Amino acid sequence: VIVVTAGINVGGSATTGDVVVVSSNGATLTKTDGFSYQNAGTITSVSPTSGQRGTYVTISGAGLFAGGTNVSAITLANITAEVVDANSSTIIVRAAAGFTSETTGDVVIVSDVSSFLVKSNGFK
Repeated sequence: VIVVTAGINVGGSATTGDVVVVSSNGATLTKTDGFSYQNAGTITSVSPTSGQRGTYVTISGAGLFAGGTNVSAITLANITAEVVDANSSTIIVRAAAGFTSETTGDVVIVSDVSSFLVKSNGFK
């Protein structure tokens, strides 16, 4: 069994931390500054907040790539949306087929480095 832990980001700002690997027999290996914390992004608005297949939705905020350089996936209420245009402050998507009934769910942005942002109950 191997357990990996990264340094603590007390202030919440972008910083680096050590990665420490501890094996089941107690041996350790440390990579100094092996992990980079990213500033947290925020989704400030989703417009419109409801729609159907084909609806264009604008997601606004700051740091929407969540430490990455692009978006790899976006879901609206658990349905994958097509990314039409994206930058770190505005993303435009088109709602895809898959909604069978009105349901409220999260807006989730996944970056190209697998970090993510969530707007709880942001779309229905």
